[in-house]
Amino acid sequence: MFENFTRRHHLDHFESDLQYEYVPPALRYDLFKLLREHCSEEDTATIREYCLYRGASIAVSSDYYRLYGQDDIMECYTPDLFVDLLLKSKWHEVLSIVEFLINDGPLSRKEVNTLFEYHSVGYEAEKAFAGSVKVVVKYSALIADNERILSSGIPFEPVVEAISAAKTALIDPMNIDVASSVALSVTAVEAYLRGWLQAKGLKAATLGDAVKALKKQSLCPSHIVESLEHFYIYRNRTENVGHGAPKFADITREDALLCNEMAVSFINYFHRRGGSILTKPTVTKPTVKEPLTLDGQGGVSPTIGPAGSN
Repeated sequence: MFENFTRRHHLDHFESDLQYEYVPPALRYDLFKLLREHCSEEDTATIREYCLYRGASIAVSSDYYRLYGQDDIMECYTPDLFVDLLLKSKWHEVLSIVEFLINDGPLSRKEVNTLFEYHSVGYEAEKAFAGSVKVVVKYSALIADNERILSSGIPFEPVVEAISAAKTALIDPMNIDVASSVALSVTAVEAYLRGWLQAKGLKAATLGDAVKALKKQSLCPSHIVESLEHFYIYRNRTENVGHGAPKFADITREDALLCNEMAVSFINYFHRRGGSILTKPTVTKPTVKEPLTLDGQGGVSPTIGPAGSN
């Protein structure tokens, strides 16, 4: 089905940034063609297709054409019912139908992800619990991992919150904000370095000041400082990221993902380099020392009561 002339030569493929909150008609048609391929391999293809149409409709709480018995289905069911369901459904309903067709139908996660990638749709199917599959915003697993690998013991809560917010800005299906994600990633690095330098008796009001202090004090290799400086310059020169601007910058989700990864790497690097200077405070219970007395042998032994008492 997908090996026609147009598809073989990618004439229906257009390079573009990942699209969110949108599922193009071409992908919807491809889903149906893929489904038909699978159903055609079964002896009761029409009945199987109707059952999937009914299940997909119920999955998104959509009304469907009710047929009863095999004879009724064979006589009255038409593939146009399934096509209409896919074309008329909202973008998030199509993604829910995809989940149904993988978990309860014949489609595979690999097949669906190939379609998402071909049509530049910013979602992917990933494994969930108990062998099931769910559709998530693309790169969700990688971004969540970025938050997980942030070194434990980071003592500054605003740093952790900024990294988390940068991640959320990229994977919240209804609120994807690339510019905010970039800004938050840089903010996390700035917040950490200000605290890192303060622990060394140095002051820095901005990330730019922190870069200057690192250079002046030779606190780390020069190429690391240069990388950090370019990270800071990128934020400042990108419109509506570092500063307000009359138009939005042409940045992609991949750019924001890179910034998120760089922020985690910078924070981890300086945290590990700081050694015991910066550690998350731990709460310990106070201990009561037992008084010591001479034991008659010239040694010292603990006693329960005050020293010298019986």
